Amino acid sequence: MDRHLGVRANGQRWTDRQMILALALLNLSGGDCMEDIKILEGDEGFCRILRRTHMAGMKRKARRELERRWRKVKRRKAPLPSAIFRYLAS
Repeated sequence: MDRHLGVRANGQRWTDRQMILALALLNLSGGDCMEDIKILEGDEGFCRILRRTHMAGMKRKARRELERRWRKVKRRKAPLPSAIFRYLAS
């Protein structure tokens, strides 16, 4: 994914990898609309899978950079539906 998508390297936004994985897992779990991601975010198993897939195959340096990406403590495990719509529109 990182090679074929222009992965966002800076800023406070979700990375391309995180957005694509959230959308893929939403689709695989049977989500009907973007709003279903809010329901899935309440499921600890879904959040654990999402967290592990975000970091899969990344080197330690890249994982550290991703962790430092957010100024505040990151409370959300998955992007909001509005963030997904903005991502898909860009």
